[in-house]
Amino acid sequence: DVLLASKNFSIEEFVPDRIRVNAKLSSTALKPGQSSQLSINAMNFFGPPASNRNYETEIQVKQKSFSPEKFSNYNFSLANQNTFFDKQVKEGKTDAEGNAVETYEVPETYQHMGALQTNFYTTVFDETGRPVSRMVSADVYTQDVFYGIKYDWMYYFPLNQTAKFEFVSVNKDGAVVNSTAKVQVIKHEYRTVLSKSGSYFRYESQKQDKMMTEVQLNVGNNTVFNYVPRSPGDYEVRVYIPGANSYVSRSFYSYGTWGSDNNSFEVNNEGNVDITLDKKTYEAGETVKALFKTPFSGRMLVTMETDHLISHQYVTVDDRTASLDLKLTGEHVPNVYITATLIKPHEMSDIPLTVAHGFQNVSVEEKSREIPVTIDAQKSVRSKTHQKIKVKAAPGSYVTLSAVDNGVLQVSDFKTPDPYNYFYQQKALQVSAYDLYPLLFAEVRARASSTGGDGELSMDRRVNPMPAKRIKVVSYWSGIRKADGSGNAEFEIDIPQFSGEIRLMAVSYKGQRFGSGENTMTVADPIVVSTALPRFLSPGDTVNVPVTLSNTTDKSTSVSASIKVEGGIKVVGNATESIPVSAKSEGRASFRIVADPVIGIGKVKILGSGAGEKFEDETEISIRPASTLQKRTGSGVIAGGSSQTVNVGMSDFIPSSSK
Repeated sequence: DVLLASKNFSIEEFVPDRIRVNAKLSSTALKPGQSSQLSINAMNFFGPPASNRNYETEIQVKQKSFSPEKFSNYNFSLANQNTFFDKQVKEGKTDAEGNAVETYEVPETYQHMGALQTNFYTTVFDETGRPVSRMVSADVYTQDVFYGIKYDWMYYFPLNQTAKFEFVSVNKDGAVVNSTAKVQVIKHEYRTVLSKSGSYFRYESQKQDKMMTEVQLNVGNNTVFNYVPRSPGDYEVRVYIPGANSYVSRSFYSYGTWGSDNNSFEVNNEGNVDITLDKKTYEAGETVKALFKTPFSGRMLVTMETDHLISHQYVTVDDRTASLDLKLTGEHVPNVYITATLIKPHEMSDIPLTVAHGFQNVSVEEKSREIPVTIDAQKSVRSKTHQKIKVKAAPGSYVTLSAVDNGVLQVSDFKTPDPYNYFYQQKALQVSAYDLYPLLFAEVRARASSTGGDGELSMDRRVNPMPAKRIKVVSYWSGIRKADGSGNAEFEIDIPQFSGEIRLMAVSYKGQRFGSGENTMTVADPIVVSTALPRFLSPGDTVNVPVTLSNTTDKSTSVSASIKVEGGIKVVGNATESIPVSAKSEGRASFRIVADPVIGIGKVKILGSGAGEKFEDETEISIRPASTLQKRTGSGVIAGGSSQTVNVGMSDFIPSSSK
């Protein structure tokens, strides 16, 4: 057997979301002293706003990495900065439209901390008290200028020779700006001292920083700073914003006599070939313009590879640079790798490298392989109805349709399947290269460990012994259908007793072509009944049962709500209430139930009558033991030829729960 693919899925007991929460910031780029408004909107999946709902917003600030795309080989990380941030929590209720607004102001004290990320975690509680959360974030730029030091892998510089460091100055958008920086060169020295610890003495090495030089430097694009180390040791270059305590730094060592000349490009000394492309993505039929920057000149083998070798050619590298034009075809979809292997001529010996390697992924698209898919369905329907759904795809293609409660999909943030991007996602390079220099590219293989046995531990007895089919999930899959000559496929589904939003997801394929599409269908009756019950009951529990009655029509009405129960549950107090409900708004009734001292499955049914129609909401709920699995034992002595009764002591167990 050959494993083709695998897919993980989750099995859990949960309640689908009833509301959709959206959060949006008025500004996502802030400075100290500036503020941003967080707009919160909560809507019931079946249409009306989620009004008068409790919400909570927690605001957290953390450090964010700053790395402009054009200067990805520069280090912008700050050292010696304050990283403690206060956390804020704000609470309130949504208004009649399901909206709420909170304001956040960046403290003025956030100065010279680089880039920060402020996260807004917003939780809105639905009518049953269950939370639905969303997160949005804003970037905070605590300085106008960001300094970067080029990271070129050179850690060692020879004594009494010029060490060159490249600086860059950019704004928050990564654009080069001119500014004045304070540059220091620090030497880390270590002094050995005799110290007393308790009743004995020992030698300790204490680090001391010695400033070797400090200058004011105008920094722009690729500004070069030169320094000549005169004594061996551990050095650090620091770049400050004048007046700030934080800085960008780079460490280096200086000793020995070996060095290399710098020409047009700064390269690393580990034998890497840098490959730069003229574009990020290409269409089949276009030409890639590739620039190779190498650590030395020589003869270079350039290949194009996927899971096999597609093409190869040799290029002569002069002045440590080379360029090539490479034609792309449909064979290169979805991506192809350009690899370079550079071999140094034997007569060159100024640096201790003999070979260098480089790899670069090239993304290739062919848009004709994507099938456009559209779904035609009614936007708003009632429960317990029969619906026809039409899907438009490529003629003769195979189509599937799924219809699932969006409240279920929102729990796991499920995305509509996208077979085109799945099958044409970036693939790994599957060609293994071998040469005579294995120490340059040593392989490190990870080993997977296996688990031991005894994993079950009678877990089946430790789960809920009375599982209730409380949530009847709306989930439909059509199976595979074939579209007609016009690309049309028709499906029919039955909508059960349900209120909310159904996501319609269609997938199509034909040969090497794939596509997908989605649409939504709102399911709502004139009066929507929502019952708030706990996840389970224990024997003897008494609970209040709030019932939300949502009027989705444009007219006010009076709704009569009554409660009926089955199983080990009884109603305490009134079993019927009459509630006036305005147009496009909600009303609430309240009942009380008590669980009998038994375990089992109970049912709570809410019957509503209003707007000239009758509606109902039925919920199964389990009455389960208040504790987990317990075991009792007994013992005694029995003589030969006689019988003996052993008392185990189960009188305090619920009779229906013991085995």
